[in-house]
Amino acid sequence: MTGRAGEQRGHEYLYWEFYEQGGRQAVRFGPWKAIREPMRTGALRLYDLAHDLGEAKDLAAARKDLAARAARYMDEAHVPDPVWTVR
Repeated sequence: MTGRAGEQRGHEYLYWEFYEQGGRQAVRFGPWKAIREPMRTGALRLYDLAHDLGEAKDLAAARKDLAARAARYMDEAHVPDPVWTVR
């Protein structure tokens, strides 16, 4: 935030979640974006945003290694909270 390159720290991934309509999780790392719904238990979809910005082709079955990495990131980043429960 200070603009000093030597002091900046990158993030390995960006994570977000939504609690509405059964819940969803998403993670972005490099050109990859993964979505899991319902949250924590659903099927994971994986997209290569460098070549598929419209998220038309799910690559989770073809890239099991990246799908597994995305699932690990989601599990690592999720923090249970009694106020925010999946509906």
